Amino acid sequence: MATDKLNKLLNYAVKNIPYYRSLSIKGEVKIEDFPIMTKKIIRENYTDLLNLDLFSADMFTEYTSGTTGIPLKCVKSKEEMLFSRKKIWKWRSKYVKDIFHKKMFVFSDDIMTMSDLSETGEHLRDHYYGSIDFKFITARDLQEKDIKSIVDYITNYDPTWIRSTPSNLYYFCKKAKNIISPTTFKNVEFIEVLGETLEDYHVEMFNKLFKCHIGNHYGCTEVWPIACQCKQGLFHVFEDHVYCETVNDDHYEGNVGELCITSLNQYYLPYIRYNLGDLVTLEKINCNCGVSGIVINNLAGRVSDKIIIDDKYYSPEIFSRIIKKAIKSNIIEPNRFIIVGESKNRFTFYIEQEAITNNNLKEFIDYHISNYISKNIDIEIMFCKTLPVPLSNKNKLFIRREELQ
Repeated sequence: MATDKLNKLLNYAVKNIPYYRSLSIKGEVKIEDFPIMTKKIIRENYTDLLNLDLFSADMFTEYTSGTTGIPLKCVKSKEEMLFSRKKIWKWRSKYVKDIFHKKMFVFSDDIMTMSDLSETGEHLRDHYYGSIDFKFITARDLQEKDIKSIVDYITNYDPTWIRSTPSNLYYFCKKAKNIISPTTFKNVEFIEVLGETLEDYHVEMFNKLFKCHIGNHYGCTEVWPIACQCKQGLFHVFEDHVYCETVNDDHYEGNVGELCITSLNQYYLPYIRYNLGDLVTLEKINCNCGVSGIVINNLAGRVSDKIIIDDKYYSPEIFSRIIKKAIKSNIIEPNRFIIVGESKNRFTFYIEQEAITNNNLKEFIDYHISNYISKNIDIEIMFCKTLPVPLSNKNKLFIRREELQ
């Protein structure tokens, strides 16, 4: 089915989309005949990538976040939007029965204050949630004096599921951990996290305060869902929605490549071999959850975050593995951390911890870096109460010094 969808889309594109028609592809149409697409190419050729014959008054428009530069305008037909939405709701319904009649609480990135709480309506309607009953608040800007009121606000609302980025929910849990327990939100059945990498320290915190399943999914504004996490912890690609491949695999150490997607159900603005800028590993497996197919086995960071050491390309995951190994070896506590690139071959490890508990950490990190990466790297370790914040406000593992606030 997925192969048929892919062939149908490719043949459609070379006949109906001006940009692809200009490629003059002859004979059997293969995906390898198509160039790698980027945001820059789409912006420069936007009109030629549309099939204007499909335009209608109810087209749905949104924009990417713009963290890589200029926000990209993304347009879907009503039918394309509904198909994408259906995929994610079907996944959610595996964890919450009769989900459309259950209450959701969202830790949002929108700016809100305590005075706004009375204005967050019940049965709000919008393009994503439909008529789901939900309330929301910002987690990042919570003040200590408001924590008790926020906890009471959530418990009085009594949600069945919570939706948040990992960092927003983590910030709330960290500030509220002294006044909440697993029985505080006893009716929460499911936590849905998205938009950022779910780290081990996130999971540890959430498991302490919630007794429910934590589900993660991976997607983008351009096509919405790409993959969802099963109960075995693997990200299964929606193969009837996107075709996934990796390119430039030989550029990176660690068996990763740059993820390119082809949208199988979008015809007004089809994304073909669209490079998302994420470093991943793709693998075909038979999962114990009962689903067989392609999984995204390693979300290793962004292409823009790639680290060049001794003329080799690495993802930030190489440093993350060393810190996680130190945690497992009880050299440091399982807290948040980021790596800041100061200059070529010079990095600072920021660890959210008030004081060092084991003076072997520097020696541990130096040993693993010099033996498995390079002997030409200078590392400094900084312990801090609060990690530096990137200009994008996104939770990131690796940040260059100039990207910090």
